[in-house]
Amino acid sequence: MPAKLVKKIQPDYPAEAQEKKIEGTVKLQVIVRKDGSVTVQNVLEGNPILSPAATESVGQWRYEPWLLNGQPIEMQATIEVVFSLTK
Repeated sequence: MPAKLVKKIQPDYPAEAQEKKIEGTVKLQVIVRKDGSVTVQNVLEGNPILSPAATESVGQWRYEPWLLNGQPIEMQATIEVVFSLTK
């Protein structure tokens, strides 16, 4: 059964990125732990000015854990965080 996102923290848009009008997507490789917490493994792609904000926010996300035969398991996943100056 796939995990369900239960807490999503939006990243703070970095001031430097706003000033330079930088937008884009940061793709993160993460582990969703048995307790639903998220550990960011690495940045797969994305602007280095945006990446720290994405990493910080995703590290605060929480999921209902993935279940296998009714038991919570750790799962690797890819998460994309989109930074857009026009909302």
